[in-house]
Amino acid sequence: MQAEIDRRLGLEDNEPGTLWAYNNWDYNALTTVFEAQTATGIADAFDIAIAKPIGLQDFSRSDVSYIADASVSEHRAAMFEMSARDLARIGQLFLDEGRADGRILPEDWTSRITTDSSETSIDGLRWRHGYLWWIPAPESGLPEGTFWAWGLGNQALMVIPEWDTVIVHQSDTTEFLTRYLPLIAEEGMTGEAALLQLLLACREREARESEYCTEHRFISRREFEQLVSLIVAART
Repeated sequence: MQAEIDRRLGLEDNEPGTLWAYNNWDYNALTTVFEAQTATGIADAFDIAIAKPIGLQDFSRSDVSYIADASVSEHRAAMFEMSARDLARIGQLFLDEGRADGRILPEDWTSRITTDSSETSIDGLRWRHGYLWWIPAPESGLPEGTFWAWGLGNQALMVIPEWDTVIVHQSDTTEFLTRYLPLIAEEGMTGEAALLQLLLACREREARESEYCTEHRFISRREFEQLVSLIVAART
């Protein structure tokens, strides 16, 4: 994503808070700050402060692992494995905080996400970004106040307060990554090019009925946007 970062920020220093560009490793600085300030690991803190109070059914502390690459960043990435129903409960937490007696999130946290946000210069579902969440554009059809998390394979957690709705979309990354990572590491492809190749391969007639293409293929960004459009149309 360096080309996009350079396009947005240029090659000179900028004043903090004046320009925004997505950098996946920037998120991980928060892990470093949190663990240094609290002397508590992310897995322990999440289990004690969130997982147990909201009743996650499948999560255990061993579901959190770290990825580190000193050539890219001094900060480690904290990686979570989570079931769809537990992820939905995380979304429900944000819906319930507006009417909760026993508060877990800071007061007005949900409204801060959408009001204290940055312009991204990206249309559609990633129109703005606030407090680690994406905020869709009005023309997406999603109501004002919607926010969502988005990851590899178009996995998503979408919170729509006006509709009192949480949407979870997941992909099985295990089988996909056995094909995806070698295309990057061994064949020198960009992440976007490798993803496109794997998606297009499942259009070949002989591959369409394979287990990988029927069970493990990631949907494309366009397919995901079409899915959201169908949900909006059904709701409205």
